[in-house]
Amino acid sequence: METAPVTAAAPLPNDGEAIELLKKIAAASEVQSSAAKWRRLSAQAAFICAAIIALAAIVLCAVLIPRAAKTLRGIDAATEELNSVAATLNQVDFVGMSESISELTEQGKDTLNTALGDVEASLDSMQTALDNISKLDVDGLNQSIADLSAIVDPMARLFGRK
Repeated sequence: METAPVTAAAPLPNDGEAIELLKKIAAASEVQSSAAKWRRLSAQAAFICAAIIALAAIVLCAVLIPRAAKTLRGIDAATEELNSVAATLNQVDFVGMSESISELTEQGKDTLNTALGDVEASLDSMQTALDNISKLDVDGLNQSIADLSAIVDPMARLFGRK
């Protein structure tokens, strides 16, 4: 049996097998269409995620790279300063300084002992002076001054001084 080519004008055979085959083709086409739709959506989602990640990376680089460069410059300056301080400290004679400090401490101790001795001697002299002052007869001294004044006043009048 010879079949004629299928055209839009030609009627399809009303065969159960052909209808079943057409249903399978339609179902397969629908599955392919659905799979293509998911692939397209997946590709779009992947593209959007990649674009967001790329944008975030660009923004982070634009913000972080200058900050990192500034921080590195600060670290370089601090390192140079530390190297300078270390070089200066290497030049310091700590043993000599320690010996000088020990000598100064001994000299200071000797000076303080001498000064303490001088203070004690001064206190003894002051005590002696206070003892001598307390031994003075103030009432007798006042009486002697009054007596002297009584003698000098008439003489001063005699010579015309008062």
